[in-house]
Amino acid sequence: MKARPRRTLPVPGEAESVPRSIKCPMHPEHQLKLFCTTCHQVICGECSTLLHRDHRCTTVSRAGKVYGRFVRSAIEQTRPLEDYALQSVGRLNDLTVRINSRCEAVQQEVDAFVDEYVAALEEHRRTLSEQIGNIRQAKMEMIMAQKLDLGKC
Repeated sequence: MKARPRRTLPVPGEAESVPRSIKCPMHPEHQLKLFCTTCHQVICGECSTLLHRDHRCTTVSRAGKVYGRFVRSAIEQTRPLEDYALQSVGRLNDLTVRINSRCEAVQQEVDAFVDEYVAALEEHRRTLSEQIGNIRQAKMEMIMAQKLDLGKC
């Protein structure tokens, strides 16, 4: 069986038509050409005989086609979920705006109530202080009158 040329990723800065081979991290002299379907990882021929001996392996290009179909199918299956998630996010954003608006309105009501309450307390303080001043004045006048009476005696 004749090996087909494999597509490789372009190296940044080089023309895209120049193929790039990816070397095995454990066996740098070998290219990653196989896919272990048991472990779901790309391996070299040496790894397939040593580390993945009893595992099912296929070519990278075949695995790419098979898993590509799985990925495309998964993407299609998730599209309704994406739409639902986007709608949910929109509803949550609307709810956030309504909550913030209502909280601001309540905060303004609380501030207005507290401001009125503080103003009423300040008025009550002024009234009480005035009453204390009037009582003090009256008591002082009474004491002065008694001193005058005692001075005449």
